[in-house]
This record gives sequence, C-alpha cells and structure tokens, in this order.
Amino acid sequence: MRSYQVAKRVFVPLFALALVMLWNAAPTAGQEMEQEKSLYQRLGAYDGIDAFVAELESRVQNNPILSDFFKGHSVNSLERQHQFVVEFVCEAAGGPCTYLGRDMKTVHTGLNFSDSDWEALMGHLNDTLDKFEVPQKERGEVVGFISSLKDAIVTQ
Repeated sequence: MRSYQVAKRVFVPLFALALVMLWNAAPTAGQEMEQEKSLYQRLGAYDGIDAFVAELESRVQNNPILSDFFKGHSVNSLERQHQFVVEFVCEAAGGPCTYLGRDMKTVHTGLNFSDSDWEALMGHLNDTLDKFEVPQKERGEVVGFISSLKDAIVTQ
C-alpha cells in the first residue's frame, strides 16, 4: 500500500506537469485557424476576389495596349467573362467555387497575346495588388500562380 501512495504522489504531479507542457506546446485555436486559412480566405473570400478581379479588369480594359482584346464584346459577354475569371481564381485559391470554363490555352488561342501584352497585364496585376494592399506572402502566391499560366496565355 505504501508503494501505491508513493507512486501516486510522484505520478500525479508528473502527469499534471506533462499535461501543462503539452497544453503550452499545442497551438491555440487562433494559431490553428491562421495556419489552416486558404489563399481564398486570406484574399477576402468570394467578395474580396470579385472586387479584385473587377479592379484588374477595369485597368486592363482601359489600357490602350490591352483594350483591343475586349472590343466587340457586349456588356453581357464582359459580365460572363468576369464571372469565369472570379470562379477560376476562387477555385485556384482553394475556395468553394467550381470553374466551368475552358482551359487557358483554348481561351487564349487566336488572341495573339504577346510578351509585351503579358508585361502590361502583369503591371496591372501588381498595381491592383498594391491598391488592395495584399500582403507580401499572398502577393507572391497570386503572382506565382498567374505567372504559371503565361505559356498558355502568350501565343505570339
């Protein structure tokens, strides 16, 4: 019986100490949430992506170098294109959207999008990221993702 008492006196405090150490080592709920947030969530979810895409499209459509790509489109066609871009970015960023459009190569075939067009687009992308004050980490992810599409978009 005495050995049980001694073991109990030693084990209980050690067990309590181990629990405290584990508790302190485990991330808090806030830290876990921060680690688990997708790019979609960090960009402001659907509304943030929609606003970002609208701003980028406005800049691109009003650029003398890039505006020719949008001539002849009806308002409805431009709205549909906007929706496709939002869904594409939303899905690519880990959001709940499903992009139902065509692949980037097919979408851009015949547009003769050149390297200089690409540079103008990337300039507007960076300006839009600046306007929305997108943090460096997310900025890098967005630019990296968009840059990965260059071979499918630039056809000239």
